[in-house]
Amino acid sequence: MAEDDPVNPEEEPSAPDPGSSGESNEPEDISDILGQSDIDSLLAQVSGDSEEAEEPEDDSGEGPRKEKIIYYDGRLAKADEAVKVEPYDFRNPVFLGEAEMRRLRLLHEEFIHFLEARLALFLRMDFSLSMTKLTTVSYEQAISEVENPSHLVVFKSRPMPGVGFIELSPRLGLTVASSILGGKGQAPRVERYLTQIEVDLIEEFINILLQEWCAQWKGGETYEPSILSHEVMASVLQVCEHDTIMLSLTMEAQIRGCAGRLGICVPLFMIEEAVRHMQEQRKQESAFNEARSKAAWRNAYGDVQVKGEGDLQLGKASLREIMKSWKPGTVIQLPDDAMQSVDLSLAGIPLFRCEVGVENGQLALNILEKKKKRGPLWNMKM
Repeated sequence: MAEDDPVNPEEEPSAPDPGSSGESNEPEDISDILGQSDIDSLLAQVSGDSEEAEEPEDDSGEGPRKEKIIYYDGRLAKADEAVKVEPYDFRNPVFLGEAEMRRLRLLHEEFIHFLEARLALFLRMDFSLSMTKLTTVSYEQAISEVENPSHLVVFKSRPMPGVGFIELSPRLGLTVASSILGGKGQAPRVERYLTQIEVDLIEEFINILLQEWCAQWKGGETYEPSILSHEVMASVLQVCEHDTIMLSLTMEAQIRGCAGRLGICVPLFMIEEAVRHMQEQRKQESAFNEARSKAAWRNAYGDVQVKGEGDLQLGKASLREIMKSWKPGTVIQLPDDAMQSVDLSLAGIPLFRCEVGVENGQLALNILEKKKKRGPLWNMKM
């Protein structure tokens, strides 16, 4: 180095040439650094080795189960453990159990029955309703299934949280409006949206539907429905988030030859309290039925007076003989074993089979065996 070029100690050294062999702080071999793919490969090998070591052998000769089944608490199912796995569609979730859906279906069938009768009285003509579908879907899917054109009614039922909407076929709405005005109630051939006058005419029709829908929830609350708005475009309707789970009821209505779609769609959280009340009621009924089947003995039962009766086996006789020959003074012959097989009944319930004998100079019954257990009486423990 020339003397005219002094070295500045604070100056950073220049980067070495890739082709040079100068010393560097970097590792000599770049392959010593593991990439993410190498780490994943090593973890997969270690995991595979541990699973093979823990996997029990199957004595049946078919080999261990290949699937790994994990319970909700994180416990891994054994290979030889019998586990029933059912498919679940996360794109169409069902948050109500089978029992709750069955109760909701029965509840809505009863609702349709009462609504059909009330609307027939309101319109003064035959009006029929039938359930087409009752299911749980996402709000996005419910909106996509709305027919076009269609008339939508946004409503709220206090004190229920959230809002729902009613879907009404325009042809059905026009037929109802014509019937309210005293017309023939003939549906137009062309589908079109309802005018403001026609909307005002069918509003009482919608109010009756909402009143009956609220009346079906037989809880401690009194629900008051109210109409918030009337809409015609389902694509711009936003009453909740797109992934909110909805309870969708679809019905088919017929009036004077006009068949149209009528539906009610509400968020599941809107009826959550009512469904919870239904579940509590079902538990109470189950507990009551279980208590009836498992009756307990009480000390007060010991003082209850019951009437005992003994039934003799008379054998068989023809109806003609009974009607013709039996009268006061008739002597009826008993079978030879009649006194050895007498049914002793208490309060009208046959409990024992007995034989007739004499004890201390008086007629008596000797209990031979118990009758077949019937009812909760035999389950009581004194």
